[in-house]
Amino acid sequence: MPGAASDEGNTPIAVPHWRMGIMKPLEEATVAQGFTWNAVPIVLGLVSATEPSASWPLGNDAVDAQPIEGGLIGQMNWQWLRIEILAVPARYRGQGVGTQLMQFAEAIAWKQGCRKAWVDTFSFQAPRFYEKLGYQRFGELPDYPPGATRFFYWKHLTAPHEGETS
Repeated sequence: MPGAASDEGNTPIAVPHWRMGIMKPLEEATVAQGFTWNAVPIVLGLVSATEPSASWPLGNDAVDAQPIEGGLIGQMNWQWLRIEILAVPARYRGQGVGTQLMQFAEAIAWKQGCRKAWVDTFSFQAPRFYEKLGYQRFGELPDYPPGATRFFYWKHLTAPHEGETS
C-alpha cells in the first residue's frame, strides 16, 4: 500500500489514515492494470560538519544520534529512483558534497535494480547541477512559482564504480 513504507525495514513511516483512504482507489486501479506500488525509501543524511562528504543511510542508531545538516530523500519504485529532496548547506556548496550524495543514492538504487532516475528542481535552485550529472530535461512548468520555472529531469543510471556505496 502506498502508505506502508518503512525506512530500510526498520521503523514504519507513519502515514495519516485520511491519506491512505484517499490513495486506496488509486492503488486499486493501479494494481488492476498490473502495477504494484512498492516504493522503497532512500534517505541519506549529511551528519558531519568536519567531513561534509560523509553520508550514510539513516536508520543506523550511531548515525541517527548525530545532528542532520542536510542530505537526500528519495524513493525507488518500478526500476526508477526519484530524488525528492537534495539539500546541502550553503557552506558546503561547490565542494562536491551534492554530487557525492547523488552518486551514493544512484549507486544504492542501481544495486536495488533501478536503471533510471528522475528529479525536479526550480530555475532558482539547481538545474545546471543536475545537467552536469547527466540528467536531461523532459519537461517544465513555466511561471511556477510566479516568475520562475519548475524543471523535470531524468537519466539512465550506470553501474557504480567500486567503493561508491561504502
